[in-house]
Amino acid sequence: MVRALALDARTVRRWQQAAGSHAERVQQTLVETPRAHGQIQVDERRITTQGGLVWVASAIAVASRWWLGAVVQRARDQALAVRILQVVRRCVPPETFWLCGDGWRPYVSAAHAVFRQSVPRQGQRGRCHLHPWPGLVLVPVVKHAAQHHLVGIVRRVAIGEWPLVHRWFRQTQGHGVFSTAWIERRNATFRARWHAWVRRGRAQLRSPQTMPAVTYLVGTIDNFCTPHRTLSGTMPTTPAMAAALTREVWSIERLLTTHPTITPWEPPRHRGRRSQATIQIVARGCPHRWASSQQTQLKLHGYGPSYPQMGRRNEKWSKLYSNKIAFVGRYPYLCIFVPWILSKWCIR
Repeated sequence: MVRALALDARTVRRWQQAAGSHAERVQQTLVETPRAHGQIQVDERRITTQGGLVWVASAIAVASRWWLGAVVQRARDQALAVRILQVVRRCVPPETFWLCGDGWRPYVSAAHAVFRQSVPRQGQRGRCHLHPWPGLVLVPVVKHAAQHHLVGIVRRVAIGEWPLVHRWFRQTQGHGVFSTAWIERRNATFRARWHAWVRRGRAQLRSPQTMPAVTYLVGTIDNFCTPHRTLSGTMPTTPAMAAALTREVWSIERLLTTHPTITPWEPPRHRGRRSQATIQIVARGCPHRWASSQQTQLKLHGYGPSYPQMGRRNEKWSKLYSNKIAFVGRYPYLCIFVPWILSKWCIR
């Protein structure tokens, strides 16, 4: 594009980042909704950039070839496994899927930490119990190589029981063996469409920060705009059509002009007293979460939604009132005994 259209390289790079960020928001809005996907395969790849090595972990639903998402990180550690399984958790409800991945050990502990639900205590105080999801299954496929040649594959059940695993396998895949073939094919698609995924190439990315946006751009185009031969029968079918999300093949223009719905911001759960900075953010971001008395107090403090319309006089009095409240909260006994002593002295 730089040479053909005589554009500046920085302009093209900015367009690429904007398109990737928009594709990521569309992916999070339309894809990251709980629905039954059956078998889900996860895998991670090492990408070489001029700024250093990065690891990209991705997940795919086998039945619909639906690319669920990816996470980018510099280190291949426990946090990478937790983040990609959190993406999977946002896409599936309990008892509707089973996992298949390579023999990376952090997947087992990450699955136990991510796929669990809170159960309230019966007549007791304290934090809710965290119970694992029922029917959770994880099958690692370990490949053994010698002198860069595959010599054997070991399949085992890390989470779950063999009868449950076979039942899930018959319902979702039907025939064949446990493998990570579909996620490997999707990685090959990424390598064919984007030069940064090539294992040994000279066109490397300068900065790893551009990796997430472009990865989501390629993956979202494959989900909505690319018919798959294994899904297409009498008509071209995309993974979005196979997942019953759309009824037609999208164009790239439609994908980039689709406005994703913005979910309202919810304040994080917090134990104890909130700080003044948190109160200000919550009051301006979602004032409907506060009671009427709290909203009145926030307006007096200058944190309410009517703060921009307040004049300088009201702003001055609100600051004085907030300072008075802070003094009373810090020295409650002093505020009680000093007026009592003064009243006694005046009476005498």
